[in-house]
Amino acid sequence: MPFTAGSSQWLYVTQAWVLEERDLYPQAKAVAMKALQLKPYDSAATLTIARMLTLLDREEEARELLAETLRHTESSAIAHTLAQLQTELGDYAAAQQNYDRYAELTPLLEPVGKQWLLARQTDLAYYLGDFETASQLAAQVQSSSYQKIAERLQVQPLVGKRVLLPVGFVRQHRATCAPATLATLTRYWGQATDHLKIATEICYDGTAPYRERLWAAQNGWIAREFTIAWESATALIDRGIPFTLGTVEPTSAHLQAVIGYDSNLQQLLIRDPYDRQIGEMWAQEMLAHYAAFGPRGMVILPQDKYELLKDLDLPDANLYDRSYELQDALEHHRREIAEQIYQQLVEIAPNHRLTFDAERSIASYDSDETRVLAAIEKSLVQFPDCGNLILGKLSCLRELTRQEERLEILANMCEIDSHPVFLQYYAQEIGNDGRSAELAIALLRRTIRQMPSSAQNYYSLAQILWVQREYDLAFELYRFAACLEEKRSHYAKTYFFTARHRNQTQPALQLLEQRWQRLGKKSAEPLLTLCWAYSQLNRTTEAFELLDQAIAASVNSDLAQQGELCMGAADVYAEYGRYQQAQSVRETVAPTTWLRAAAELASRQGDTTTSCQHWQAILAIEPLAIDVNRSIANFLAETQGIAAS
Repeated sequence: MPFTAGSSQWLYVTQAWVLEERDLYPQAKAVAMKALQLKPYDSAATLTIARMLTLLDREEEARELLAETLRHTESSAIAHTLAQLQTELGDYAAAQQNYDRYAELTPLLEPVGKQWLLARQTDLAYYLGDFETASQLAAQVQSSSYQKIAERLQVQPLVGKRVLLPVGFVRQHRATCAPATLATLTRYWGQATDHLKIATEICYDGTAPYRERLWAAQNGWIAREFTIAWESATALIDRGIPFTLGTVEPTSAHLQAVIGYDSNLQQLLIRDPYDRQIGEMWAQEMLAHYAAFGPRGMVILPQDKYELLKDLDLPDANLYDRSYELQDALEHHRREIAEQIYQQLVEIAPNHRLTFDAERSIASYDSDETRVLAAIEKSLVQFPDCGNLILGKLSCLRELTRQEERLEILANMCEIDSHPVFLQYYAQEIGNDGRSAELAIALLRRTIRQMPSSAQNYYSLAQILWVQREYDLAFELYRFAACLEEKRSHYAKTYFFTARHRNQTQPALQLLEQRWQRLGKKSAEPLLTLCWAYSQLNRTTEAFELLDQAIAASVNSDLAQQGELCMGAADVYAEYGRYQQAQSVRETVAPTTWLRAAAELASRQGDTTTSCQHWQAILAIEPLAIDVNRSIANFLAETQGIAAS
């Protein structure tokens, strides 16, 4: 947005906020500086600049700017932000003074604000070693956490310690918590790494644990995964080794770094890649909450630091090593090796969650939903309240068309205080029935209030409204979904499809083109979606040009991405009769993936016998795959009659 020299400073601040949301920190700082020039010591501009400076690893400049502004203004926001930054930098006495200044500048503070200030004063008293004052202040905070702190500080004498490693901060972008955390740890060991470069290599709509460890191994780091426990966590920190912590929730996962501990309070100190402040987690509660997934930790060390791990027992490290090897085998389509590793896990730890996870991985590779469900059921015996496992079970039941069981589970989950995603799933199930449409709409509006950034909520609501002929509102909701989850192709395709019906083809096509330009280096899917859109508009020449260029440039790309591109291109080539080109993209994919494409290709050419032979070959590998059984049944019905089918 262009501005003139006489523009309001507030417009510059607003533009800076937009740039920050786009993770363009230097540009945001530059724009906010224009606001400060128009209105010196403006609190909004100062706070924005200070925040950008901290995200650019220039904390001292941020501190000086805030302190200078506070000397010329009476801004409580400046005092609070300065105290917060000083706490982060370990200048607790100065932070205490500025929180006192904050209290002076807010004489009419609301009760919630007073509670917040008491909590900050408690923290600082504790950090300064004034345990008696900290205990008294904590007792006044109406929070279970601070009540617990008050109780623990009353135990005398306090013989524990607080250890905090000097681990810096790297701000993540959207869904790049793993690359940012890995970059944070590599910087701690003196090897600066650009987290966006890591993200380009391993991240697309999140990062799988396998990819994290693979990146470390390929870049010369020693990587060991393990199940986090209090004893092993404190032992690592005492040896100066920070490590990753993976937390998993029903609709998300997050990677952070454990950088310290407090044995008096039994807390782990956390470096979150999004929040600049050091976090604190009650260790036992956190470990119990994430027990269904470990919680998983990972150490990465330079090669010359390996001796730091000697004589250190990391729980389940050997099982994680085998799990990593199994995932690597499946990634490279070595199914027999993966099965051998799984059998080793069964012999070593038959009832361990990692063994069940390994079985689930192999079953997913085989498209064996029945076996996937069986593996999930085994895990649910140990962790019956795990939302992720219940969601996995619901997914299997959908594939196996066992709707009554799904509805029963969802109805039960909605009756208890469960994650709102179960309301969302329940609304999707009953929304297909016109008699329950109004209830489904009410449930979805409720989940939107609880999960406003979930694309699936808007998409499901749009599906119902479209059927009810409320096209304009439904179309807007489809656009919301496509923008909120730009890495999910079905949202983008549905938006494009409905845009054509609403005479909005050009804006929708522009969105798909921009999506490909932003994400095309990370995945083949945005390109394939754009080619699909071109074909819908009869612009097939442009689609083929894009595909040909992408395939020629994909020689050195990631194996999985190259395979995705090749198979997607094969489908497009075959659809338009370019069979020779379709045949030429066989490499780099799983055997069953290629056989499916070959079966479809033979069918398009009218060679139903060869097509059926390919389906039969897949059936020998994936006997329960629904699409395979359906295709063979159709072939038998056409050639041998209904009885044979």
